[in-house]
Amino acid sequence: PERGASAATNVEATTVIDRDMSEVAGMFDPVTQKRECLPSALVAISEWGDDRPFADQVSEHRAKLFEEFDHVDTDAATALAKSYVYFGFGVEARAVLTLISEPDQQTDAMLAMADLLDDQPADQGSLLAGQTGCSSGPAFWAALARRASGAEINSDAVLQGFSDLPRHLRRQLGPRLSRQLNSLGQTELAGDILRAVERSTDTIGPSHDLAAAE
Repeated sequence: PERGASAATNVEATTVIDRDMSEVAGMFDPVTQKRECLPSALVAISEWGDDRPFADQVSEHRAKLFEEFDHVDTDAATALAKSYVYFGFGVEARAVLTLISEPDQQTDAMLAMADLLDDQPADQGSLLAGQTGCSSGPAFWAALARRASGAEINSDAVLQGFSDLPRHLRRQLGPRLSRQLNSLGQTELAGDILRAVERSTDTIGPSHDLAAAE
């Protein structure tokens, strides 16, 4: 804030409570009181795999998982978990992530993603909670968590996050997300999601038909 003209207005008093609460306050947006928006790099799932067969990609990382004396290589565990998430295997990704002794923000994000892949409700305190109104990639995953209201959803960010998914995950998650959005009154966005699925695959399953009917 701008300094005042008089000496009295330039005096600021704080307490140890203010000091200790400052770290917590930094986690939230001062206007919306929601969590600070996370970078898209945390959920850049399309970069976690390629066109090689599943077995080739997973075995490559699994071979490096354990070091001497059965110590877990954190980088290898993270890479293996990313492969599982990329292919849609939530339980397997979570099992690998629990081997990491010192989890970080990336670990927490993948744990939440792993639950959502298996249609499990993400923990209310998960890293992705409160991200639906953000303009970054986590907005898509937060919308999938079924905890947002229709007014909180950043439609452009959710649609972009969905478009950034690998094709097989678009087919898997699209109908579920569409039905979720429709239940929140986001009918136009729900239709956009289904049309994105149709453009990305020739195989439309019954879950897509049910979502389209709704």
